[in-house]
Amino acid sequence: MRSFLALIDRDVAWRGPERGTDPDTYLGRSGVDRFFDTRLEVWDELVQQPSDLQEVGDMVVARVEVRARGRASGIEMSERAAHLWELRNGKVIRFETFDDETEALRAAGVSAAE
Repeated sequence: MRSFLALIDRDVAWRGPERGTDPDTYLGRSGVDRFFDTRLEVWDELVQQPSDLQEVGDMVVARVEVRARGRASGIEMSERAAHLWELRNGKVIRFETFDDETEALRAAGVSAAE
């Protein structure tokens, strides 16, 4: 299930949304593994569908449709977010979640109009 960890640099910095329930930064592959452990405690089902990928140097910004179902409550939710992926030598060295694409692009060093 977590075969994607092979694509993660051993020194990755992985950050959830600043205004979310878990805005912490997780470091390294073991940190990313803990990040997903916390998600699976809360969500029975979690699907993130990226679209509109924009390449910004060594970074990629993606709009993301997030759908989830609460493990305990069964309540379903849907929201939009944006992800920022920074790559080096084919590995992810930085990942951040933002409320929208404008914030992600700003973090990548460009304005949404560029």
